[in-house]
Amino acid sequence: MLALAMRKGLGDNTEVFGLGDMGSELAASFDEAFVGRDPAAIYSADWKHTSDYVEKAAAQLTGPHPDRWAKSMRDALWRRVRKKADRLIAEARERRVSELPAHLEKCPVAALATYVSNNWKRMHAKEFKEKGRDYVSARAESQVRDRIKSRYSVPGAWKEENLEGKAALRAIIADGRWPTF
Repeated sequence: MLALAMRKGLGDNTEVFGLGDMGSELAASFDEAFVGRDPAAIYSADWKHTSDYVEKAAAQLTGPHPDRWAKSMRDALWRRVRKKADRLIAEARERRVSELPAHLEKCPVAALATYVSNNWKRMHAKEFKEKGRDYVSARAESQVRDRIKSRYSVPGAWKEENLEGKAALRAIIADGRWPTF
C-alpha cells in the first residue's frame, strides 16, 4: 500500500496520515516509506483498539468503580499524559483479581502496559480528531468488507499481492468518491 502511494507521487504540501491497530509492522513500514517528509508523516494507533485494551484491563479489576478507572485511563491516553497513564496501570496491577479466568492467555493489565509502552509515541487520536481525520480505522475496514464481502483478517491478507486492492479502496474513500464508486 505504501509503495503504491509513493509510486503515485506526493506533492510538497501533502499531509500523510496513517492509522492502524498496531498489530503488524505497518507503522514501521510507514515511517520508512515517508522518512524525511515535510510536513512530517504521522502514524497513529487506532483509538478503538486502544480503548479495547483499557476495557479488557478494567474487567479484571477488583474494588469499586472499575468503570471510573477505565474512563481515567482512556482520558490519560487521549490527552497523552504519560505519568497519569503509568500511575493508573500501577493501580490496576494492585487491584487486579487474584486469579485470572482460564480463557485468558495473558493478563489484560499486563497487555495494556505493554501496548502503552510499545505504542506511546503513536497515540495521536486526539490530534487526528482535532484535524478532522479518522482516528478509528473501522470505517475503512468496514467499507473494504462491504466491497469484497469478506474480512481482511485472514492468513495472507497483508501479503504484498493483496494490498493493492485494499489501498485502492482506501484511496477512493479518502478522496470522497466512495458513494459514486
